[in-house]
Amino acid sequence: MLLPALNQARMRARTASCTGNLKQLGTAIQLYADSCGGYAPQSNDSKKLWGQILADSGNLPEPIRGKQSVLACPAIMNIGPTESQYGAFYSYTCTYGMSSGMKEYGSKEVVDGWRIAPWNPWSSVEGFWNLKQVRSASTTPLLADSQNGSRSSQYYIVKIYEKLSGGAYVYLVHNRRGNTLFIDGHAASLNRAEFESKYDALSSTLIE
Repeated sequence: MLLPALNQARMRARTASCTGNLKQLGTAIQLYADSCGGYAPQSNDSKKLWGQILADSGNLPEPIRGKQSVLACPAIMNIGPTESQYGAFYSYTCTYGMSSGMKEYGSKEVVDGWRIAPWNPWSSVEGFWNLKQVRSASTTPLLADSQNGSRSSQYYIVKIYEKLSGGAYVYLVHNRRGNTLFIDGHAASLNRAEFESKYDALSSTLIE
């Protein structure tokens, strides 16, 4: 009788801790943007992921593998590669993905405030969010629990709006809900129906 109740309590605690992480990350991103003309860090600039950019700029402490980090959701067991070109930020210490921002793959219809990387818009180098130019900041997702297409690790981006097969997904890890940070700084736990109806998420980009 007690075990299910304990498991539910642990799940609620992890969800609350994850929400707190996202709010702290929102503050760090806003501080970074305040010093960069309103621009948040790129999710990937081909050399560093957004978490490392925030740490290198002094807006986040450098994460240590095996130690608790604001970049990691406590409900996710990281099972990705131990290292890569992105080092510790690739998988084990960073489980949140930044929204890729684009509404439709292959077109230039984008969310207000999203700027495509100018030199190669469809490369692996991601564009920028200008937080000052987002009109609907309270309803535009910025970060979310993430998982990659093979379900083997987390991802540095989430493709909430894009029509792409495979790649990066929102991970509904909190009892079929995914924690999400919005550009105005608030965080919420959303289920599949809420992602789809309120935020135009594609069903194929949400996994459990």
